[in-house]
Amino acid sequence: MGLSGEAFKNCVKFVTNLYNAYAELDCGMLEINPLFKTSDDKIIAVDCKMNVDDNALIRHADVAVLRDLSEEDPTEVEAGKYNLNFVKLDGNVGCMVNGAGLAMATMDMIKRSEEH
Repeated sequence: MGLSGEAFKNCVKFVTNLYNAYAELDCGMLEINPLFKTSDDKIIAVDCKMNVDDNALIRHADVAVLRDLSEEDPTEVEAGKYNLNFVKLDGNVGCMVNGAGLAMATMDMIKRSEEH
């Protein structure tokens, strides 16, 4: 990133805190984009997206209460009540798989078969 001096020290502190938050909150994903360096060499997360492991929420009641079901697709929420993963897509084809790679390959095959 080409940082030096105080900006470098602040970035090391930021990344250390980011890692600690990831580990302590049982995150499956913690994404900072974009990261910003101010003119006085502070490092700031402008936006953050994080996902906490559903199985760990029992240890993080303070995080669990932040969930806003009104911001989620109702069919995905309903599926979650039965421990199912469901992602609503356009169209009339469904795909239930156990990983993102398999999901992409399966959807590619479905799309290809529709073209022929």
